[in-house]
Amino acid sequence: MRMRYPLMGDAAIDELEYRLCGRDGALRWMLGREVVFARNDRGEPSQILGVARDITHQKEAQLASERREALLRTISDTLPDGYLYQAVQRRDGSYIGFNYVSAGVERLLGITPAAVLADVAVLLQATAPDDRAWVRAADRESCRTLSLFDVEMRVRKADGSYGWFHNRAVPQLLPEGLILWNGVSMEITARKEADLALVEANALLRQRLSELATLNQIAQTLTVWTDLPEGLRAIGPTLLQLFNAERVLIWSRASEGTAFERLALADAAGVHLEVARVDLSVSAAARRAVLRRAAVLLNDQDFDPIAGESAPTNEQQAGGGMVLPLIASGTLIGLLALRGAAGKTTYSPSEIELAQTVSGLLAGAIDNARLFRQSLAASVEAERRRLARELHDSVIQSLYSLNLLAAGWAALIAKGRAGDVQAWFGQVESIALQALKEMRLLIHQLRPPELDRLGFVGALRERLDAVEGRAQMRTHLSARGPVEEIDRLQTPQLFGAAQEALNNVLRHSRATDVAVDVQVDVDHVAGRRSAINGPGASIPVFIPPGWV
Repeated sequence: MRMRYPLMGDAAIDELEYRLCGRDGALRWMLGREVVFARNDRGEPSQILGVARDITHQKEAQLASERREALLRTISDTLPDGYLYQAVQRRDGSYIGFNYVSAGVERLLGITPAAVLADVAVLLQATAPDDRAWVRAADRESCRTLSLFDVEMRVRKADGSYGWFHNRAVPQLLPEGLILWNGVSMEITARKEADLALVEANALLRQRLSELATLNQIAQTLTVWTDLPEGLRAIGPTLLQLFNAERVLIWSRASEGTAFERLALADAAGVHLEVARVDLSVSAAARRAVLRRAAVLLNDQDFDPIAGESAPTNEQQAGGGMVLPLIASGTLIGLLALRGAAGKTTYSPSEIELAQTVSGLLAGAIDNARLFRQSLAASVEAERRRLARELHDSVIQSLYSLNLLAAGWAALIAKGRAGDVQAWFGQVESIALQALKEMRLLIHQLRPPELDRLGFVGALRERLDAVEGRAQMRTHLSARGPVEEIDRLQTPQLFGAAQEALNNVLRHSRATDVAVDVQVDVDHVAGRRSAINGPGASIPVFIPPGWV
């Protein structure tokens, strides 16, 4: 490499770097300097003064430094997802400028390194507007404390979209009081989106767990309440909160025609159970839901009677709505209608799925209530028939016997054949006493209130005193073990079995004493039997293990 330094006149110093081969055969770097004092007629140097100096060590250090710098530039320029930079700031946070920016800035942000070096604002303005204020605050704080600058922020990319970048820079205080920042900016959009997706997934999971707990609460409430209207009253506020709804309406299909009867309306004022009817012909939403057997959405401008609305007015403000069919065992039995609060314009697929789950619970509750009413009616009818048979087989026959006796005695008296009147009244007393026993049995066979008030053993004692005691029988009752365990299980069935045994004793024996022994251990009722003395057979009563 040759350099020329002019002097006075035509003189100049020529400086030349070159290599020479030394005695040991190694190449050495030399720095030669020459001064030309005179030239011949052809302009060639005729008088020269020169000196040569060995600069091998300096040259090798320079070349090594240049190689390291070239390597650093190559690495930084090929950094796949980021770029390196060096910037200078004052202690107040104001920028003097960038000393260096690697080529990655152009590939990622569409800004050339030359543009960044020429104007520091070009790179700063690429920061997302919503992030600029807090990024500048963090920048000034790092300048004030000379601490690591470490932020994650959004930056506009070459394609115009905003990506996430992680900026880290180490401060170095210069002698003149300035701060030199050596930093790196790496794109972390994929990782940040994955983190945000994880946060959203966790939030969704928490929401699903909350919804599952609410569904479980609704299911338990509908299971506990055999009175359907009261069950709907209990879950009304929960449904409003679950769907962020202004009102929730539950309709039951009428037994005839195409009408639907409102079972409950829940709104901010409470849960209303007043009956209302809407015909399918006046509700477009109901017709679509019935036809499709699926949810039908209403926007905030759709007003429908099935959603509890009449013609819209200018003052009405409502959100979106939804109408779902209530289907049990493949049969349409009702409708569920929701109207969202103001601002709730639509429903997501997950919300629709949740509403479908709730509609299934409601359909099951309505169908169970219907079956319960049917079974209750059937039970009442069966009990009526049983009482009729019992009356026919017992009390009616006794009364019929009294009627026949009275008619026969009247005929005898008319013929003057009175006979032994005292014996006649003895027969009347015996038949009447038997009829009285039968009536007491029938009355007590219905579930006595004492069973709930006194428990199983107490109710047995009440039965013995009320029936057998009044029938002039001596009664004995003993109970051993945790008899309170009986009261929480099949109490009516067990009490019915005991009653039947005592009834048989009263009807078919002429006993003067009856004893009832109840034995309970921790696993089962060991036995329950009646011991009878006097004429007539002994009638054992035994409840098998496993009933308790």
